[in-house]
Amino acid sequence: ELEQADALVLGEGRLDRQTLEGKIAARAAVRAAGAGVPIFAVVGRDELGPHAAALGLELVLEAGDPEAFERAGAAIAERVLAGPGPERAPVSQPPR
Repeated sequence: ELEQADALVLGEGRLDRQTLEGKIAARAAVRAAGAGVPIFAVVGRDELGPHAAALGLELVLEAGDPEAFERAGAAIAERVLAGPGPERAPVSQPPR
């Protein structure tokens, strides 16, 4: 059950206007948001920037290589473990 999930992590090659127009990732995000599940995205390229908040995404991380994927996973785990709160406001940023 989605309601029991700690988080939903989406993977997209490119987060763009087509995503907003109904790609599977957008439909999954809508379902997760409706269930109160935090949503994160790891993408090759983020073309939505702040508009990603329209999908309810709490964090969008670009990851184009194995090290970036590892950093993205760590960043998402840190936010999920932190639990809800002001530090989990929606944000779009590349991994550091």
